[in-house]
Amino acid sequence: MQPALNRNKKTEIEFSQIKPYLLKIPTVTHWGTLDASQKSKNSQEANALSISLHPEDWSAITPLGPSLFLLEKKNAKFLDKYTFSDSPYMELVWNWASENGYVKKGTLYKIIYDNEGEEVEQIFDNLDEAENEIDGLSEEVQEVSGYLMTPKMLKRSLHSEEVGAEHVFAEDFAISFFMEDNFPQLDGIWWEDTYDPLELSCPRGGIFPGKVKSWNSKKITLEEFWELGLEEEGLVFS
Repeated sequence: MQPALNRNKKTEIEFSQIKPYLLKIPTVTHWGTLDASQKSKNSQEANALSISLHPEDWSAITPLGPSLFLLEKKNAKFLDKYTFSDSPYMELVWNWASENGYVKKGTLYKIIYDNEGEEVEQIFDNLDEAENEIDGLSEEVQEVSGYLMTPKMLKRSLHSEEVGAEHVFAEDFAISFFMEDNFPQLDGIWWEDTYDPLELSCPRGGIFPGKVKSWNSKKITLEEFWELGLEEEGLVFS
């Protein structure tokens, strides 16, 4: 049964209703610069400041800036993207994103295949790319209805259409922009991705641009970060 909503004119959802999907993460790290104007393009965290609790692993996964920052904020609140995306409130997010011109309905292409005993699902906005991904496999491409990014979403997320397959991030960015615009109580979004650096996967997050200055920050070394023991401590659920 879908929970009753405490309706409000702007979002039809109250902050109290997203509390079950929040994480308290008071300390994080960031590689690069804290200057929003220097934010890298085509980031999976869109326009948010990319953060993690695994700086060494992320520096091996992708090229990052030379400086490592430690950011701290007591009672910092992040939305857990994966638990929220399975919630009954996602319809409200899609409606908001559509009404505000960030997404539109369209056709996507899904493939599901076995990778060493693990089921892998991938979604593409381009049929040729989906077919190339399963080239030599017996699986078939499934055509599904979904949401596509508009130029407005691409612009705000600092993405370009030339990169390819960007529509797979439509859900992530719709949630991020919805939360950023409607809930000033939040600091950002968290993706609790599988910790598997060899497969280019680690938990990560993003601090909303307008919230970065509310964090205390300082440059540190990896050795200083290890001494904090944050990787072992993990996340504190609200």
